[in-house]
Amino acid sequence: MKAKLNWNFVGAVLAYAAACKVLPYVLNALNTAGFPIDPQQTWYPWNFSPYWAVFAFCGAVIPVRRWAIAIPLLMMLASDMLIYVVYGNQFVTSTDWIVQAWVYASFSICGVMGLVIRKQQNLFRGIGASLPGAILFYITTNYAMWVYGEGQFYPESMDGLWASYVAGLPFLRTSLISTAVYAGLFFSPWGLGLAGVSPQRARSVIEPAAVSVQA
Repeated sequence: MKAKLNWNFVGAVLAYAAACKVLPYVLNALNTAGFPIDPQQTWYPWNFSPYWAVFAFCGAVIPVRRWAIAIPLLMMLASDMLIYVVYGNQFVTSTDWIVQAWVYASFSICGVMGLVIRKQQNLFRGIGASLPGAILFYITTNYAMWVYGEGQFYPESMDGLWASYVAGLPFLRTSLISTAVYAGLFFSPWGLGLAGVSPQRARSVIEPAAVSVQA
């Protein structure tokens, strides 16, 4: 018998990831937390994100390859639009959009890595498919901030590039930890089982014909 994808669980994972992205901005805008949501001094764990693991997970379990990457990208776009609603024009400078393009590209790489392991989903392969995205995110976004920031954030020199990478190290550490944690959950026998991928069948591909979308 072919596996049947549990879209309810996949949808819950996507909704949770979107909420994690939007929540700090909403708290900051509404000022309901009682503490500043500031990357430099905050109780909120910035970059403790499930996104890299979610993209790899979707790439591995969603049957139609193009939708395996497009669905989490659309979820991410929707959450960014909600952030725009909260913040207005503060979120849509030209530099922000350029950097966001790099962000989307780095997450898409995780989706591609998920496609690579879709025939052999397991805990270690899932973590291995997710972590490169967090590293690529660190490399590309800090580079983009240096290149397209026009000196606003860092000097337009090699010292400025180095400073951007040094400033990003605490976020990289948090990203790697969160990615390992979430990938460990999603690609565990428990996570694969909830997704409809039986741990005993983790080496089988979920075929499109076996999937029925649930409301």
